[in-house]
Parts: sequence; C-alpha cells; structure tokens
Amino acid sequence: MNEEDAAIRLIFEIIESDYPSETKELHEIFIDVRNLFQGRWSSHEACQTSYHTLDHCLDVTLAAARMVSGWNRIHDSNSIPPSIFKAGLTAALLHDSGYIKNKNDYEGKGGKFTFSHVKRSMNLTRTYLVSRKWSADLIDFTTWTISITEFLGEPDLSVYKESDPCSIMGRIVASSDLVAQMADVNYIESLKLLYEEFLEAYEYEGIENIKSRSVITYDSFHDLLSGTLSFYRDFMLPRLVLLGRIDQYLIPFFGNGRNPYQENITANISTHFFSKQVQWKKLGEVFEELDLVSRENINNALRIQKKEKQDLPDNNFSSTRKRIFNWINKDSSHCRCLGVILMDMGVVDPKVLREGLLAQVFHPASLQALSRQDLLSLLQVVNLTLNARQDPWILEQILAMINEILSCESATLMLINPQENRMIEATCSPVLQDRTQNRDIPLDKGLPGWVFRHGRPAIVNENQPKTLPVNSHGASETRSILAVPLHIMGEFVGVIELTNKKDDNFTENDVNFMTILANILAISLDQLTFAI
Repeated sequence: MNEEDAAIRLIFEIIESDYPSETKELHEIFIDVRNLFQGRWSSHEACQTSYHTLDHCLDVTLAAARMVSGWNRIHDSNSIPPSIFKAGLTAALLHDSGYIKNKNDYEGKGGKFTFSHVKRSMNLTRTYLVSRKWSADLIDFTTWTISITEFLGEPDLSVYKESDPCSIMGRIVASSDLVAQMADVNYIESLKLLYEEFLEAYEYEGIENIKSRSVITYDSFHDLLSGTLSFYRDFMLPRLVLLGRIDQYLIPFFGNGRNPYQENITANISTHFFSKQVQWKKLGEVFEELDLVSRENINNALRIQKKEKQDLPDNNFSSTRKRIFNWINKDSSHCRCLGVILMDMGVVDPKVLREGLLAQVFHPASLQALSRQDLLSLLQVVNLTLNARQDPWILEQILAMINEILSCESATLMLINPQENRMIEATCSPVLQDRTQNRDIPLDKGLPGWVFRHGRPAIVNENQPKTLPVNSHGASETRSILAVPLHIMGEFVGVIELTNKKDDNFTENDVNFMTILANILAISLDQLTFAI
C-alpha cells in the first residue's frame, strides 16, 4: 500500500467511525479530487508541482480529521456537525488545488501560483461545489476555510463567532495545514521541493515585485533551511496561538498524552542542533571508515549474505523482527553476519573483525563523552544480558535499570510492523506493566517513527505548552522524550523510547549513553534469538 492509499484508509477509518452518514459523499469527493490531481478533469492539467501535491493535501486532511475526532471526545456537547465536518475535509483536500494549471497551460509546473494559489483554490472549489448542488452557506464556509490557510497577512476569523462549529472547523483545517507541513517526517528533503516552487514564482512574478509587497524571499535553499527555526518561532507558533492552539486536540485523539505531530516538528527543528550527532553505522560502513576493507569486498560479502537469507525457510525482509517475536514464543532461524562472511572470504582477520565490531558498538565519539558511572552502568547491563536465556523478562529489568540510571518515568521497546505502517510496544519497564494493552503508533508521526525514518536518535524536550486548551484528555502529560534506534545485523527492528526525565531535560550525554546501550542490547537480542 503506497502512502497515498494509506492516508486515505486512515482518514476513512475516522469518517466511518465518527461520521458514517458522510461516508458516501466524501468517498465521491475523494475520487473527484484524486482525478483532479491526476489530470482527469477537462478543465485542468495534472498536478505538476513537487511539494504541493495530493499527498500533502491528504496529510492536511488526515491531521484535520484527527483534530476533529479529538475535539469531539472532549466537547461532546459541542461536537462538529456532520455537514460542517464534510465541508471542512473538502476544504482541506482542495486548499492547494490552486497550484494546478488550467488545461493547455504549458508554462512552468504550477509553482508560479505560489502567491496567488489561495484565491485560485477558492474559485475552483466554489465551481466544483456548485456542481454538486451544495447550499450557498456551506459553499461560503468551505471557501472561507481555504482563505484562512493563506500565509500572507493575518486570517479573517471574524466571519464566525469563536464558539461556532464553523469557526472551530475552519481553525482546525488552518492549523492542520501548518502542523502537517512541519511534522512531515521528510521535512528537510521536502524543503528542497518547496524551494523549487518559490524559484518558479520569483521568475514568474519578478522577485523585486514580490519583495515590494513585503513578502519574505529566500536567496538559496540553504537560506530557506536555516530559516526553519525562525519560521516556527516567529510565524507558525504565533499563527497557531491566533487559531486557538486547536492543534492540541491531537492529544486526546491519540489517547496516550502524546502529540506525535509536535514530536515530529520538534525533531525536525532539533536536527539542526544535533547535526554532528553520531549515527549507528552498518559493519561494512565501519570497515570502510576505518579503511580496513574495500568496497568491492564488502559488496561481494553482501551478495553472499543476501543469498543465505534467501535460502532461509523465511526469506521475508522482516525476518529479524520475526525472530524477536519468535524468541518470545520460543522459535528462531538465522544466517551468517557480514563480518563472519568477510572473515571466511579471507578479507579480514579476527583482529580486524574485532576492531570493527567494537567500533560499531562503542563509537569513539560517543564513548569518550561518557562518565565513569555511565560506563559502570553499561557494564551492569552487559552482565545482565549474559544471564538471559529464553524469556523476555530480562528486557523489562534492563528497561527498569534505564529508568533508574537516567531518572526518567518510563522506558519502552517499540518494534516495527512495516506491513501495518506502525510501531508496536513489545515490552516496557515494570512500572508500566499494569496497562491494559500495548501501545502502537503510526510510523509517519511521533518520535519513534521519526527515528525509524532517519536512522538516528532524537530528543523532544518540553513537548507540550505550559497551558493546554485541553484539560481532561485522560492521559498523563508527556513532557520530554528520547528515542534511539535498535539495529540487528543491519536491519532496523525498533526503537527504545524514554519519557519524562525527572526534574530535567534529556541531554546529548543521555543520547550517547542510550546509543551504546541500544547497540549492546541489539547484540544480546541477536544472540538470544539465535539460541532458541
């Protein structure tokens, strides 16, 4: 299932659960909008912009549907009426349709409409909804909702009273446009595509003309990238406050005191501050970095390893993940690791393999940053893993030790289930054992998902505002999170996640400690799953 279909499935899960009466018409609208973006309308070309695509509109629509569902859970007596929900989702779907060129317009890709796309989106939407015979009031509401997604100037929120469901729904869509953009797990890469659209607009309208309207322009992609923090601080946050911080209703939707969108946003911003952070490397990369083995020999060994994996009874890519689950259920199978294959090929001797394995687990930059007490704690973890046999209780105790060492409230091992695009809680520290069911989170939102997509650790501190508009979302507040990747034999299998460091924020030193601990744990898990 591609990302477009996955987003549509998630949106309709909410529609069918919360607004079943609108399912039929919204299904028709989704088909029409998809046809529009694919160029099947007689009036328009296919969408050619690289950033403002159907995927982006679906991301905004999904965020809006989730916010509405969260709002309704808190405000049962003032829930969003079905017709307003339907109109709001339609506005979210079509809010960037103004980037699509008219039929037979062959100039550019549509980025030229960057500073006029909102009005074009409103006009297209009005014409479309008239053809669907919607009421004038509902059409006006839908086009007004699109108008307040305009990033030039302040939105006109005076059209409806603040408590009016139309105002709430409109502000939800406008907030979704902001948070979905910055919570994109591939945000940095997406900025390159956005900058291409800006360049087309600068050429089409004339950059001096644009500047004369007091519009911020960017001289380079690096200029746009370096402005991420100021954009968030000086534009996005004030705009979300103006819209009533309605984005915080994502917290009751996810139901665990977490706002995965905000986690992604913070991680995307934090990546600038942790740009020198050590990432986990595959053994082949370590050998290359240490100038121990040639790329040709590594590639030959990888081909051998691939064939061995294919010859296993289960040659699915997720075999390591399955081994962990099977370890819990007492079953396993395996093939040789890359280092052993290289040694059998005569390319490396045992000493070189030893150096490579040590450098992979105990990266010098991370190791040198640790204190004596940190190293003693790691030694305790190593000793504990040596006593493990066929029962995952040892993981619970290691996670409990992490709670004590880093003074945090909880530690959890999340495993990836790529078939369902989710990360599932495999085991957690004993303090959480009384939970009725294991958590699962989407891979595209939330810090564990961000770590999975980027292959590097990340920190979120001060995850929520001091005062939320939602005072009874039924879950404890999550203030800070640290997540580190867990790799086994080069396969990304999961994340170790820590939450709420007591009386403090998570630090880079915590990242170094947890990165090494995760590497130690990965080796132990690999050996344990083979031992069955």
